[in-house]
Amino acid sequence: MGEDTRLILIVITASLFMLGVMAMLTTPVCLLAGPGTAYPKLQSAIQAAQPGCTVLLVGGEFRENLLITKPIRLLVRSGNFMLVRFTQAGSERSSFAIFAAPPKTVTISAADSQRPAIEIRSEGVELRGLQIRGGTPAILITNARRVSIINNRISQSAHAAITLQNASEITLSQNEISQNETGILLEDASRNRLLSNLVQNNSRGVVLKNSHENTLYANRILAHPQEGLLLEASHRNELIENTSGRNSFGLLILSSQGNRLRANRLERNDYGLRVWGEAPEHFLQRIERTNTIDAKAVYYLVKERNLTISAKDQPSFVALIDSEKITVEGVSLGRGSEGILLINTRNSTIRNNVLSETIRGIYLWNSSQNEIAGNRLERTQGSGLALIHSSGNRLSRNILMNSGAHGVLLQDSQDNQLIENQMMGNRESGVHLRASRRNSLERNQIQGNWVGVFLEGGGLNVIRENWIRDGQFGIFAYQSVDNRLIENRLENNRHGTNVAEEPPPPSPKPPQQPPSGGG
Repeated sequence: MGEDTRLILIVITASLFMLGVMAMLTTPVCLLAGPGTAYPKLQSAIQAAQPGCTVLLVGGEFRENLLITKPIRLLVRSGNFMLVRFTQAGSERSSFAIFAAPPKTVTISAADSQRPAIEIRSEGVELRGLQIRGGTPAILITNARRVSIINNRISQSAHAAITLQNASEITLSQNEISQNETGILLEDASRNRLLSNLVQNNSRGVVLKNSHENTLYANRILAHPQEGLLLEASHRNELIENTSGRNSFGLLILSSQGNRLRANRLERNDYGLRVWGEAPEHFLQRIERTNTIDAKAVYYLVKERNLTISAKDQPSFVALIDSEKITVEGVSLGRGSEGILLINTRNSTIRNNVLSETIRGIYLWNSSQNEIAGNRLERTQGSGLALIHSSGNRLSRNILMNSGAHGVLLQDSQDNQLIENQMMGNRESGVHLRASRRNSLERNQIQGNWVGVFLEGGGLNVIRENWIRDGQFGIFAYQSVDNRLIENRLENNRHGTNVAEEPPPPSPKPPQQPPSGGG
């Protein structure tokens, strides 16, 4: 091959390379900002930029509070070699520059820590490659749409690293967020995307409040002393392949419905998954078994029938919602688990399970005709067995020990049977019937509770042949009428049977109920 041919090939190769680089740069740069440029102050560059312009930051630290009210891009120069096409607004002519020096870090620090470091009030804004520090919050996106926050490092905000308020179609992707009060906060913000962000070592991780139809995909949310992920009054969001680990709560869903969870991993949290609300519909979630807590599957059954969950399934979480004829047998749930939930569930059997140090034990709400038998519940934070607005259930041969509240709590419940259970050493009472009627307690052993049987409101209950001993109060009735107390054996209680004022609480005062719900 001759020298002329080699020269032609070199020219062609170089030309193709330049064309390829130019093709990759689809957005023209209108101006430069940073030390040594015409715009050492970034806000002045933002004001000078025309809508649609890209402002290229060449390095340095900007101590400013920025306000963006037009669709522009703030990008940091990246790469040892970078070809930039400059275009002035209103002109069809372009010029080119090649940067051959290593890129420099660009930091935006809030000059006034009580205001946002960057506030965005426009659609079509993009921030990419920045370090952002301080501010309340660090980035505030309000009344805006189609904003992209990509590959930034955000820290040291006393509020949130990124706050979305009344914002939609926002993309938060590949950001590293740490050392803030909250990592990402969505308030009244819907149809946004949070993709592959690393949120760690904040007080709280990702919080959605009154925010709907958002997508959270492949985020890592780690090491928060409060919630890793919190959804509050937020509906129809999708959480897919996220990891939430080493937080107080891995995932807490409150007063929300219709959220879909698939293939999320909750690892080494104090409390893995919690779902709670003020109405049964707040438990209507789509939580697939591909979700795991410490590598064990979540069993969150909605509108299921004729299924059995047993020890071989090794569930980490069990909830039966609007379900019928489900059997849960031989399952062990330990510290940090929610317990076993039955919401609007009928004709199901919960037997021979062991629950230790769970938030609740076995919790029934609007549930009827279920059998709860042979379970052992120890040191639950709330009540061992709680029935709320539930009727016609049979509780037999259960052992309920050392709970933080009641061994068994019946509230606004009727026609239930408690037979041959053992309630021992519970913080408040062995059995508490609150505004409940026509329930039957027979042949139970109730020992070492502050109150053995506490009847508060309601009435027409039958208390028969129970052995109640070693408590401050044996049977205490308060504004509860027409109950039948038959052949009970009361031994070594400081007070036997009282029908008088409400008994004083144990001393010291009982601990607060578990967070976000009673029982």
